[in-house]
Amino acid sequence: MRECRFTYLYPAEQVDGRWLAWLPTYRDDWGLTWQREDDATGARVRPDRAFRRRILHTRPATAIDPRNDTAAGGSLRETECLQPRWRDVAGRDAGPAALVGYVLVLQENTDANGVIERLSPIRSLFVGGDTRYGLGRLDRLSYHAAEPRDRIFGQALDVAGEVPIVRSTTALAHASASGGLSGALEALSGWEIGQQKALGFDGARLWAPGSVAPHRAASFRIDEQGIWRLEDHGTSQAPTSGEIH
Repeated sequence: MRECRFTYLYPAEQVDGRWLAWLPTYRDDWGLTWQREDDATGARVRPDRAFRRRILHTRPATAIDPRNDTAAGGSLRETECLQPRWRDVAGRDAGPAALVGYVLVLQENTDANGVIERLSPIRSLFVGGDTRYGLGRLDRLSYHAAEPRDRIFGQALDVAGEVPIVRSTTALAHASASGGLSGALEALSGWEIGQQKALGFDGARLWAPGSVAPHRAASFRIDEQGIWRLEDHGTSQAPTSGEIH
């Protein structure tokens, strides 16, 4: 929170040696859709249902009643999992899948090189709520070491003072905006020190990733909780960042 800002991780496919992320965006006609970051015209936009079929599979499970060795009542469930490989529209193998995210190292009062040295040895991450079942393990494929950047996920990136600014019409994280966005609202909370409570959000509803700003030239600042907050334009310098696949 003092030294870094983190983006969300988004599914990516490999095209000509580059990992290109698929990003959420809401449309008036289709609702939630997904668009690849190199698709400036929207030619590859996919509705959420069609996109999920390309990368998700479900794993059924149930609890066993030890008294009679049968399924416990009300325990049947399905877990949606990200596949390690994409499917095409016909269900055939369409290449490896990865997740792409960025670590932004703040320049003000920060030993950027020291932060990067501490992050670079990390080879694996466990994400999600089912890690105790062996799910959610990510192995790093590549790491682009610290370098000045002016874009993330294809969107312009600046720093206004001590806070990174992303210029984008779409919020690529949970967002809070006084002016209102178009998309879906969600309540976000989490666990801290063994107690479930809102992590600095005061129980407020937040705009879901993919929600669209009311004007084309929107600017979002990334706060210490990773929430994107809509604000006016500013001018600044590009921060140092690392890109993780």
